[in-house]
Amino acid sequence: CEFAIRFDGKSTVEGYDPDALREQYDNAEGSTWKQKVNSMRRDQYKVNGEKIRAQKRAAYARRKGYRMMHTYDDPIREKLGSAEESHPKKLAKIKKWLIDNGIKYRIDTSGRKIMGYMPNPRPGKPGEIVMESGASISAWMHERQHALDDMNSGWKGFRNMANINKYIEFESKAYDLEIDFAQKCGYDDIVKRLRKLKQEAIDQITEGDV
Repeated sequence: CEFAIRFDGKSTVEGYDPDALREQYDNAEGSTWKQKVNSMRRDQYKVNGEKIRAQKRAAYARRKGYRMMHTYDDPIREKLGSAEESHPKKLAKIKKWLIDNGIKYRIDTSGRKIMGYMPNPRPGKPGEIVMESGASISAWMHERQHALDDMNSGWKGFRNMANINKYIEFESKAYDLEIDFAQKCGYDDIVKRLRKLKQEAIDQITEGDV
């Protein structure tokens, strides 16, 4: 549902057709108003089922506290170590870019082994990046890409996550960035692991387990 305000009986609201809704209600199955409304809901679900499921996935993620585009693995760290060790100048540029664009970042030292970009609950506002202590430059690149995609979308945040195709697109771009980096470094074994992680992430999004 969305709020739609009109100031007098003559004004119209785009997409709202009370006569059509009345006709749909009159023709709906059921003898009580509850039965008719449920019938209308079932018909609407047939038309917009995937959109509704995507919205439910995003709502479920918010309720459970999974408020980020996240990853649990950082395989390139095994080869290069932390970003501070391998690419201090590149890391400094990433941090400066984040600060310049109003994107907060913090280092998690709890040992939970989770990194991610958390969209702002308020659309139109930049989100926040959480990085595990000692994360590789590849992981920083991954989360920066999520922030960049959110920014380019106009800071839509959770609305992007509710759109399954957009969510998959963003996650794929971030992993492809890491895969390309690993290929340039000549780490074929890491490339295979990143491709597997990418597919697992896509499967989780598709199945609603985010």
